[in-house]
Parts: sequence; structure tokens; C-alpha cells
Amino acid sequence: RTPQALKMQRFALVSNSNVVTSLLSEWGIPSHPSLKFILVKSTITPTISPRSPFVRFAGAAFHQAVQLSDEKDDVFGLSVIFSPWEFVHAAIWDRKGIWSLKKYSVSVDPNSDLKIVTQNLFARYTQAKSSMNNNHETEDQQDQVVHVDLNSCFQQIENQKLKLLYIGKDGDVLKDEELHGKLNNSQHSGSSSRLLLLPGSFNPLHSGHEDLLAAAYNFYKDPTLIPAYELSIANVDKPQLSHDSVSLRVQQFAGRHNVLLSRAPTFIEKARLVPNSIFVVGYDTAVRLVQPKYYGNNIETMKNALMEFKQKNCRFLIA
Repeated sequence: RTPQALKMQRFALVSNSNVVTSLLSEWGIPSHPSLKFILVKSTITPTISPRSPFVRFAGAAFHQAVQLSDEKDDVFGLSVIFSPWEFVHAAIWDRKGIWSLKKYSVSVDPNSDLKIVTQNLFARYTQAKSSMNNNHETEDQQDQVVHVDLNSCFQQIENQKLKLLYIGKDGDVLKDEELHGKLNNSQHSGSSSRLLLLPGSFNPLHSGHEDLLAAAYNFYKDPTLIPAYELSIANVDKPQLSHDSVSLRVQQFAGRHNVLLSRAPTFIEKARLVPNSIFVVGYDTAVRLVQPKYYGNNIETMKNALMEFKQKNCRFLIA
């Protein structure tokens, strides 16, 4: 089929409402008295890839579900692409990770058999969850089920087995050298990509953060820049973030923004991990960059750090 024949469905299962529970029951989806079903249907021209805007729809649906639920509710966002009598491809974004499910030769008409498609996908997702082993990534070749366990990645950051974890709004999950490879293999000929980073605690992420990063990106008007929010689980002035806190804060970006997770509390540590980056900071943060107390009260250490920033080709954009 041509891409124009594909249909995109976006779903979010959320709590705190008893609306359309009967519809869920009819579709054979295990429901709860407080379960709500949200359905948005549109025709798009997607690319069939786990690393595409297709996954972003699942993240956006998941984010909507998170906003309408309690922290402990089991919610997820589901994006579905299907072409009549050819294949079904789904992306699911939940609290623990990102799932990609593909199954060929599905003889259904998406215009009349939506509930059959959804029922099949939900059953496959539930089965994959229950049978998943302890590996942070699993793949089932028969039905092509791929899972990236974000919680396992968070633990690797906490245990210092990973230095960097990049979660893209399109579903890219890149670790350490994978991220550096992405930056070096830019689609823009003759130039590598670089990160435009807005560090913060994002508790919560709000419009001020979003407006600031958008303004910074518009200031440079450079297509090689990759805007992202940087969240460090370690902080100079505060206790280390708990695993649950990291998970909840990262969920705010699902399908909407790129986020970089690290355990680099100081800017010199950030510069060593991601050289050639531009850091977007406010005035108060900029003042702290030249305060000796953040360098062990040693002026020479501060001077050396500032020289290293220059050597790492890092810049600061001050708002």
C-alpha cells in the first residue's frame, strides 16, 4: 500500500473516570471501574520505523495519560499504523519503557475492525510484559516485539554503569558512545551536530522551560543543533534524585521533547561528557559559574575549569 493508505490511531488509557468502560469491555480489554478511553483518529503519512514521529504519538498519548492519572496508575500511550491485509505496527510508551510491535499478514479492514486490531495488540503487549526476562532490551523475532526498559537504564545511570542516556522525542534511546555517534554522523553535510542543552531539575517541567529552550533555538537558527533538556540525578546543592523521582520527571518529556539524563552535577562535568555543547542558563546560574565556592574555594581551580570549557568548545547562552 502507499503511505497515504496508512491510518494512524492514537490511544491513551487513563484513570479517574468511568466514561466508556463498556466500550473497553466490548473490545475485550481488561478494565477497571475508573478506566477511561481516549481515541484520536487521523490520516497521516508516517515512516514505518521505531525511530520516527510514529513513536512520538505514543509518547504524546502516554504524556496525556500521565497528566490525567495518579502516579501509581498503570497507564500507557499506544500508536497504531495498519494497512489493510498487510501489517500492523504499534508503538507503546509506558512508565517502564518503549515497546515496538510489528505483525504481518493481518487480514483486517482498519475502517471496520478497529476493535479487533486493538484487542490483538493489547493482548500481545500484555503477553510480552508478562514474559519479559531481566534483560533491559528484549526482542521476539516471530512477532517482532522490541522493548527498551528505561527503568533499567535509569539504574545503570545511578550505578555509574552509564554516563549518559539520551531519550529522543521520536523514541531514540542512546547511551554514551551511541549518542556521540549520532552527533558525529550528522545529516547536515560537512558539519557535526551539537547539543543545545537546558539543564534543570524539572520538578515540574513548565512553560517557562519550554519557552526558554525554544527562544535559544530560534536565537541560533542552526539546523545542526539538537535542543534537549538535561537532567542530572546528582546535584551540587541537593540530595541525589531517587529512582522514582527520575522516572516521573523523565515521563514529562515523553513524545514531546528530547531529554539527556546524566549524573554530572557541575558544568565542567557536563562539558566533559558532551563537548561542543551549548548550555542555556539563567543569570543566577551564570553568576555561580565564576564563584570559587563551586570549585573547592580555589580560584586557580576555577580558572582551569573555565579554560577547559573553552578547550571542550562549550558555550553558554545566558537568558
